[in-house]
Amino acid sequence: MASYYCSQADISGEIQPSDLIALCDDNQAGMMDAAALAVLQQVIANASGYIDSKVANIYGAQLPFNPIPSSVASMALTITCYRLFRRREVPDEKNKFAEAYQDV
Repeated sequence: MASYYCSQADISGEIQPSDLIALCDDNQAGMMDAAALAVLQQVIANASGYIDSKVANIYGAQLPFNPIPSSVASMALTITCYRLFRRREVPDEKNKFAEAYQDV
């Protein structure tokens, strides 16, 4: 099983349910159905993979992290939220996660 640094529950703590549906619901079902959940899981997986690739290139750390440092979980959450908005082509000036994403 793959190891991810944030979860749907983490994302739900940052993005309102109606917004999360709009960001993931590519088939316009109006709910977090299996297809929307698959989109969310893919964005989470991509964020975790991105972190692993950067950490491995810079530090050569043993990955995935176990236990997961809180800073890594926070970065994964920020990257995931930012990328959810970007996949809907929300410009950075309207993406509330853009500044934090740049910091990461």
